[in-house]
Amino acid sequence: MKRLCIISTVAVLSSGWVVPLYFSVACFVDWLSLEITKQAGHHSFPFLRAASQAWFIAAIWFGAAVLFWAAIAAARCVAPDPGRESDA
Repeated sequence: MKRLCIISTVAVLSSGWVVPLYFSVACFVDWLSLEITKQAGHHSFPFLRAASQAWFIAAIWFGAAVLFWAAIAAARCVAPDPGRESDA
């Protein structure tokens, strides 16, 4: 059970950046559709501010996920092979 919790947590933290990215794109598309129609400037929700903040969160989250998996990959590449003798 503990292993399943760890796997689930890593999966959510690795791919969770998609949610704020989707929110960012949805906000931008909503703003764009309002600007194209006759309702330009008559909306009270700050679409572009919300889109840019969500994009920033998604970018930071994505960077952290890539850094995490790069560290895991580097640790596996640098780790000594247990069946091989060292040169020292």
